[in-house]
Amino acid sequence: MLDPALEIEDHAQTVSLVVAVADYAATSVIISDFALNIARLCLVDALGRGFEALRDPECAALIGPLVPGALLPGGARVPGTSLELDPAQAAFCNSLLLCRAADGERAADSLGAILAVADYQARKATMEGESPPRVYDVLNAIGKTLQIQGVLAYEGGPQDTAIATLRFARVAATAIVTAQLGGTHEQIATALSHACANDDAMLIEADGQ
Repeated sequence: MLDPALEIEDHAQTVSLVVAVADYAATSVIISDFALNIARLCLVDALGRGFEALRDPECAALIGPLVPGALLPGGARVPGTSLELDPAQAAFCNSLLLCRAADGERAADSLGAILAVADYQARKATMEGESPPRVYDVLNAIGKTLQIQGVLAYEGGPQDTAIATLRFARVAATAIVTAQLGGTHEQIATALSHACANDDAMLIEADGQ
């Protein structure tokens, strides 16, 4: 588990926290029925709201391949549509739908990438005659993401809610999706370092506006 005594304001402790998050993402498994049920409810709620978001013409117009017509048969699907996209673009579309529909509820922020990667892995495994990820695996990934977001929010202290929650969701999703893709502890830590650097740049830009 992550050490709640770590202080993310200090550089050395930030490095320690990155290592702890990477270790948690790489090795931990959620066995609590309560935590898994929370993850299930978050998923069901986010999907339902995402389907509602598709009714918004402005939102629906943004859902699709980066290059018009550039679909990927066997790729990751976007819930509520017939689209099959590369996992990165599917993650973007998923997140756009889920977050647009969440009305400030930030638990949905990290689900888009998890769902895109899990669906792509499942379809690829099926085509290759291998065992696809289970629903439990998806719920476990979501539960771990929520745990990481919660710890980061606790460590971060009072911050601008909108920016902070987006940062925490991005960092948590980075850790868990890298683990989903089979990343080692070192690769997860590296991905987290890039995510944290990007978030710092985002905050500097926001402060300058």
